[in-house]
Amino acid sequence: MSIASFGTVLHISSPARGSATSSETTSTIRAADDAARLTLVRKLAVILFSILAAFLAFEGLARIVVTLGQPLLGTTRDYDAKYSLALLPREGDRRTVFCLGDSLSCRAIYSELLSARLADGGIDVEVRNLAASASWPMDQLFLLKLAVGRGVKPQAVMYDCAPLVLKADPRALQTYSPRLLSSYIGKCFVCDRTDWIGHWERIFHQNCYLWTFRAYIKERLADMVERVCTPQKWTVRYPARKVYSEPSLHGWGPAYLPATEDELARVALLRPEWRGFPGVSKSRPVSAEVFADGPITRYCAENRIPLIFLWLPMHPTAEKAFTKHLGLTAEACRQAYSSAANRPGVSFVDLHDIDRDPRHFVDLVHMSAAGAVATTERLAEMLKTPPLSTMLKERRGDAQ
Repeated sequence: MSIASFGTVLHISSPARGSATSSETTSTIRAADDAARLTLVRKLAVILFSILAAFLAFEGLARIVVTLGQPLLGTTRDYDAKYSLALLPREGDRRTVFCLGDSLSCRAIYSELLSARLADGGIDVEVRNLAASASWPMDQLFLLKLAVGRGVKPQAVMYDCAPLVLKADPRALQTYSPRLLSSYIGKCFVCDRTDWIGHWERIFHQNCYLWTFRAYIKERLADMVERVCTPQKWTVRYPARKVYSEPSLHGWGPAYLPATEDELARVALLRPEWRGFPGVSKSRPVSAEVFADGPITRYCAENRIPLIFLWLPMHPTAEKAFTKHLGLTAEACRQAYSSAANRPGVSFVDLHDIDRDPRHFVDLVHMSAAGAVATTERLAEMLKTPPLSTMLKERRGDAQ
């Protein structure tokens, strides 16, 4: 190798030349890292901004939907109405009587008329019908606790004795119904967890309106498609759906389109579907546990609230259907209710055989509006006689 070539090699591989190359490489790497970090930060900012914008957009849309329509909060429209009724404050110093139960007492007890008839007999109370269709005892107790928590401790509670409950699973009826637990009210307010997890669960459900009311939106979209595609079907079917009107101010839900004797007889021949109550079976023994030691009975006893069991009217064909398909006779029901009421602070009012007119029923067990008026008149007469009248006139509850 020549001297010139050797000097060239030394010049290329000199420390000064190598140091300059390493510095430039480090600067390039640092600049690339900074650019990557800046790109990541920008992406994260865009993601967070998109989430916030989407939340605000969906929240605004949901509030518009909730304002324009009436999405379900509980299990049914009826339960929503009774939920709102339970939140009402008491009227001055006027005493209050609550009606609890399912669709039987919701249709049969005309609360405003009962208040007026009791006032004629010197019993100044306001009757509020909190009975809700397709509700379980714990669902009904939730409404009672809600009203008492708002400062309306009742003078008495009238509790509907549904015969099907005697043949249902008593353990299941000590819990909330699955329909209520899956509803907006159930998720937000019927929560057993009191820790921070339960607190954040309630906040989550209270703010996710679109998710909570997705069934309502689906229903509205389905109705819109049906209106467009089959307008003639809609106009024919819609009036027939208006069998039940909206509840009155104090909770009475009148039912119209009364049945005929032939219709009731044909219905009694068919094996009914026991919807709404768990474990209803003919093989199950008659059990009055839900009434004797159920959640509502225990709550009233603990809070010293008088309890009145009501056995509402049934058409004679209903008694035949219960005997045939459930092995449940009227005498067995009477004995079960009487034994459950055999304790201090509990009374029993038997109205099951006071009305035989088929025009007063819309089916085997539900009263029509005319039947509700007749039943309420008879109930008022029984409440105006001792010892029930004495109990209703005593100063207790929210009137103290």
